[in-house]
Order: sequence, then structure tokens, then C-alpha cells
Amino acid sequence: MTASLADALGSLVSPVEEALFGAAAARGPRGLLLYGEDPREAPRRVGYDELLRRARGAACGLDRLGPGAPFLVLATSELGPISAILGGILRGAAPVPTTPPAGLGGLVGW
Repeated sequence: MTASLADALGSLVSPVEEALFGAAAARGPRGLLLYGEDPREAPRRVGYDELLRRARGAACGLDRLGPGAPFLVLATSELGPISAILGGILRGAAPVPTTPPAGLGGLVGW
């Protein structure tokens, strides 16, 4: 396990964080691979330590939501929506992922 991952995961504050990120700490320096729209581009690796920091930040942004409150997330393969979904779970809210619209220019036109 890397020092930054141990630092980030060493202070898990809830059973939810333990469930989401505790197993990652035991597996060592791994993370997510995010693929862009161009299949020729190399995927971007995001470590679990960064993902935990981003999820906690998203959870803080959802302070107004009560336990179980639903919120809509435009689910793309980018880091922002993934962080928002995990942050909502950390907050105890209910993320509702939806796909970007396909018509009228897709996400760009929306």
C-alpha cells in the first residue's frame, strides 16, 4: 500500500467508507481506469486515495440532503459523476444516475 493511500484510508470515518474503500487499502495501489470517448487514448488511472478525497468533497457539497434523499447525477464516464455517486452514498443520500441525452447534440447540446 502506498503512503498516500494509507494516509487517506487510515482515517475512514464510517462503516460506509470502510465498505467502499477498506478493501481497496488491502489490495495495494490500485484504482479506477477511466476511458475517454476516443478509444485510441490511453485510459486515465485514478487511485483510490484520490477517489476517496473526491467522494468526501462531493459528500460535503450534499450537506442539504437528508438521509435517503434522492439526487440526480448525469452519469458519464468522467470522474465528477463517479465522485458524486460515491459522495452521495457516503452522505446517506440516494444517487439516481441517468444517462446523458442522445438526441439534439447529446451532452454538448444539453
